[in-house]
Amino acid sequence: MQRTLWVDYARGTAIIGVMVVHLSAFPNELIKWIYTWLIPLFFFVAGYVNNISQQGSFMVYIQHQTRRLLIPYLCFNCINYIYWVYIGRNFGISIDNNIEVWHPLIGILYGNASWLTHAVLLWFIPCLLTTETLFFLIRKLSTRKQRLITVITTLSIGFLLYTTLPNQLPWSFAQAFTMLTFYLFGNLSKTINIKNTANLSLLSLVFITTVLSITFLPILSIANVAYNTLGNYWFFLMTSFIGITSITLSMILIERKFHNIKLLAFLGQKYIIHYVMPSDIICLHKRFYMLYLKITFRYLSQYIR
Repeated sequence: MQRTLWVDYARGTAIIGVMVVHLSAFPNELIKWIYTWLIPLFFFVAGYVNNISQQGSFMVYIQHQTRRLLIPYLCFNCINYIYWVYIGRNFGISIDNNIEVWHPLIGILYGNASWLTHAVLLWFIPCLLTTETLFFLIRKLSTRKQRLITVITTLSIGFLLYTTLPNQLPWSFAQAFTMLTFYLFGNLSKTINIKNTANLSLLSLVFITTVLSITFLPILSIANVAYNTLGNYWFFLMTSFIGITSITLSMILIERKFHNIKLLAFLGQKYIIHYVMPSDIICLHKRFYMLYLKITFRYLSQYIR
């Protein structure tokens, strides 16, 4: 199946955003702006490229998701847990936290960022699995009225869970209902045809949405989806949709202009690998972290066509 370059570019941009927000050398306003679209963009793109409707029965779906997400989640956790037990909790950022050795094992089963102390980034995989399972259960809704009711219901449940049980449910269940909104938005965006839209029109939309997202920054707080701290829920949704529109249209323009940016496409294609990286590496000083990335990508680039 032929890949859509702008989708890989969007994911690659999001991965770069993950790198930026985990480094302390950038202005707070930039980090706040990135957080408005960072995680929602991942779920928007996941909804856009999903092929769940082709997976038949629920058992076939479970088998597919076990191979695609559950087994990598467990493997990544094992790698990070071994690293954490022998290095991270003795020499890394967890050294002063006095975390019991069994605590992350419960976190692996619970699938919640608050418990995944050995590998916080891995919260994303259970949340994606929960979101896609919810989508699988409602995928047969075909009429506009049904879809509209689904979106309204999803937003309502997401808001209710955010205000009552913000980060206490297993497998990021509270976050999943909010992210399902972006997933549905991405899936419905397949029907929008912009192939014949002029570059100038797209560029104008990018400019407008970027200005809007920057304008709202002073009234926003940093939105950390991992811990379900979003600030004002409805402002978060609005600015996320604006940010997603800005980034996706920008990537479509880049695809038209440059055709194939190999490194950015590679980051997008292999984005899930980023989540196996131990937390200590992510928290290194900017120079060491960027040197690590530079050496890694230089080595891998020889394998990228």
